Amino acid sequence: MAELEVPESIAKKAAMGRRGKGAGFPAPLDSRPMPDKRTRFRPWRWALLLLAVLVTVLAVVPAPPRQMDLGWDKLNHVAAFAALAVCAVFGWQSSRAARLSVLLSLLALGGAIELLQLQVPNRSGEWTDLGADAIGIGLGALLAVFWLRRRKEQQ
Repeated sequence: MAELEVPESIAKKAAMGRRGKGAGFPAPLDSRPMPDKRTRFRPWRWALLLLAVLVTVLAVVPAPPRQMDLGWDKLNHVAAFAALAVCAVFGWQSSRAARLSVLLSLLALGGAIELLQLQVPNRSGEWTDLGADAIGIGLGALLAVFWLRRRKEQQ
């Protein structure tokens, strides 16, 4: 039986599949690459974004829901920004510089919220609130870093 010769350029294209991404067949589970860092940390980054929007909205409405109040204004700030910081540290585990810039951005968000509250009836922007935000960011970041180190030591 005579073999049909396929030009090399066509054979390469057929082997690569569409758009140069392989033959188009899924690889076996054991040969698939691990998800890259951006994909692995993406849920924490989405959580940070959604939580930041929620905190901002709750901070600029004239009367936030009582169910969201912990009983002391400064504790509200510490808890909210600690949760934001935990999401930030878990979302940017691979780079200290990126993590630090996100944490500083959270402090800037706290400052922007305090400036916005100056324009909202029944609200006031206070330096002590910004200080509580900073304490929450510090506590949340420390908690998350300790958690990551402990998990790394156990592996």
